[in-house]
Amino acid sequence: MSRLARALASLLSLLVLCGLARAAACPSGAPLVDFYLMVEPGGGAMGRSIRAVNRIVPGQKLIYTPANRLPEALKKAQVALVVAPSGAGGSLAVLQPQSARALAEWKAPFRASVVALVFGPQGLDAKKVSTLFQRDRRLVEQLADYAQQTSSTETLLSALASWDRTPTATENLNAALAGFSAAFGRPLPSLDRNAPADQQVATLLRALNPALAAYDPLAPEPQQRLQQSALLAATVGGLFFGSPVGLAAGGASLFMNLSSMMFPDTDFRSAFAQPGLEQSLVLCAKPERTRSRARQAYLWAVRIPDADPPSLALASPARVLAGAKALLPVRAGEAGVWKNLARAREWRLKAAGSGAETPVAVKAVPEKEALEIDFTGVAAGVYSLAGAWDWETFTVDGDIRVHQLSPDPPRLARGAGDRLVRGSGAVPVEIEGCDLEFLESLEIRKPGGEAERLEFARTEAGLTARLDTNALEAGRYALLLYFPDGTVRETPLRILPPHPRLEGLPLRVNLGEATQRIRLRGSDLERIERIASPLAEFELLGEAQGNGREAVVRLTPNAREGDRSDLAVFVEGVEQPLPAPGALQVIGPRPRIDSAQASLPEGIGVELAQGELPAGSFAGFSLRVGPLESPPTARVECVEGHLTIRAETARLDEPGSAIRLRQTGAGTLYLTLDPGGVGQAGCTLTVTVATEAQGSSDPFVLGKVVRLPRIDKFEVSDRKAGEFGYAATLTGEELERIERVGWSADFGLPVTELPVPLASGEKQALEVTVPWPPPAPRAPLYVWLRGESRGRKTKARY
Repeated sequence: MSRLARALASLLSLLVLCGLARAAACPSGAPLVDFYLMVEPGGGAMGRSIRAVNRIVPGQKLIYTPANRLPEALKKAQVALVVAPSGAGGSLAVLQPQSARALAEWKAPFRASVVALVFGPQGLDAKKVSTLFQRDRRLVEQLADYAQQTSSTETLLSALASWDRTPTATENLNAALAGFSAAFGRPLPSLDRNAPADQQVATLLRALNPALAAYDPLAPEPQQRLQQSALLAATVGGLFFGSPVGLAAGGASLFMNLSSMMFPDTDFRSAFAQPGLEQSLVLCAKPERTRSRARQAYLWAVRIPDADPPSLALASPARVLAGAKALLPVRAGEAGVWKNLARAREWRLKAAGSGAETPVAVKAVPEKEALEIDFTGVAAGVYSLAGAWDWETFTVDGDIRVHQLSPDPPRLARGAGDRLVRGSGAVPVEIEGCDLEFLESLEIRKPGGEAERLEFARTEAGLTARLDTNALEAGRYALLLYFPDGTVRETPLRILPPHPRLEGLPLRVNLGEATQRIRLRGSDLERIERIASPLAEFELLGEAQGNGREAVVRLTPNAREGDRSDLAVFVEGVEQPLPAPGALQVIGPRPRIDSAQASLPEGIGVELAQGELPAGSFAGFSLRVGPLESPPTARVECVEGHLTIRAETARLDEPGSAIRLRQTGAGTLYLTLDPGGVGQAGCTLTVTVATEAQGSSDPFVLGKVVRLPRIDKFEVSDRKAGEFGYAATLTGEELERIERVGWSADFGLPVTELPVPLASGEKQALEVTVPWPPPAPRAPLYVWLRGESRGRKTKARY
């Protein structure tokens, strides 16, 4: 072929290669060929992409197939495979070149660590290819390094090529860069998508230089290859960066361009592959003008892990939650398993007994020596975990128990809420129930919806958290329990106000009473719902008023004088009763007032009704009381509290008191008092006798206080008043109380005048009209007090 013809052919090939983008554009360079490179184990099993297999063993088929029909310009195109053995020693095997336009098939000669594809658009010289790879045995190691670097570069370029300007894509890019840098032990920064494009490019290039070092296994001299390998972590990747080709980061060109290597009559060039449609690969290289009289040959290599199925076992029995992700520690049977475990696929759970399989997503986490498994869609049950390793299935030893969340929500432990009293400081709160082993986080939600994170510790019964009751107001709250499957359980909780406090203990209850009324004293008594005792029954009456509350007590038949018992106080909102040790004391029978004989003053001048006690005059009462075991006191007050002037208590023989109490015999007391000094008119006066050892008697009614007028003089004049009466004058005190006057208890004339004070100021004069004539000489005068329907007889006489 003439030099001109050869040059035209080369130019035509270049144009064909540059226009060969069928499935996906190369992120750097131009597409050469879209192809499949599969491995088939034989026996009718489906083949897998060479990138997906974990080992290649002798006898397996390596199959090349073009993804679609190659153009006529590539009618002479050929492919060959170069296989590097696994383990130390051994030589490369160059498998016979075959047409790139049709299916090509080879058998693996040995266990392989690297498979390289040589693509010749104008055909391949098998002898020269073989010579290239046999000329230096160290090329096996170099080819393996090249395959590793190519694989990492391809991963990076795939992420960069799919990057767009959406936030999600930016996150994917940064994640890809982080994973890429982890493989090379060098941290990478996150790209700021808002920074100028040239700054993004400069940042990325500076960080990636060690990973994209100037290294090519096809360097012509072994010494040069050695130097490049040593400088892989530090040399700027000049040979991989060239003229702009088409990979853009934010609008500025970022390009990678593999160096070419010279060899007599064949231009060997480095290439990399990018994913095409389905399992196909697109071979990419930098388009350059070829040397005259030289063929192009493109080299792409893929590293084979050459790893057998892993031997794995769960580090401990696994109990996981359905619908959630779980990290399960795993023991590996041999070293190096974690390096390749991410290549396992088709993970599934096998149900114990039935053997039914459920696909699951599994992610290897080497740094924690664990597998992260997503149990979404997995039913409760016992399972074993299995995965696919090429065409084999391996099983992880150990059972996985998948648990479904119980429908019963967690709850506070019995009595735990009783300690949550406002102002009690930091209080531990125990939570118990099913599924707490899976709890991820715990919050307390305050009234109004504000939530606060709580720390917690796991216990055998559940978990414990601490609440600062000094920082929380009394009220109702909710504990929010978050589980890995997204479930949020709510447990109600209440910060209680301070507990009620009983004062004046012990409560003293007398024997011999069917029921007795007592008054509880203390604070927050309205929250007491019930009081229990082994010696008595309590009945709470009405609402608390002030610091007191009334109750009725009934002693049980087995109560004895001197007994003492604890009280159990049941409080609203408190689960367990509050103890009141020794708060009830049984004492002997109460004092009892059997009778009271009144001794009223003479000379009052106005008739008293039965049971009335005159205000303003001292009255005496002989009280028969029994039993009395110690010196008594007497308390006098009104039944009608609003009429009380001053309740009085008298101690035995105490001088200077408004009332006086003396003991006149066994079981007899004599009480002296002015009824008007205790109660107003209309007051029903009672007396209660008490001793320190026996308590108080029931109140005994002494009588009703009345305030009567005092009449000192009654004079009838000779002045006629009206048709039937004569004018008369009454002289005395408190005459304003008189409403009518007459000569009998049934008829009287109204009083129309008001009394007039006399010079002394204490006495009054009242003008009245009396009916005339009187029924008899020296007939007594009757007066009606205001509001009364009958007249009262007086000592005033005509």
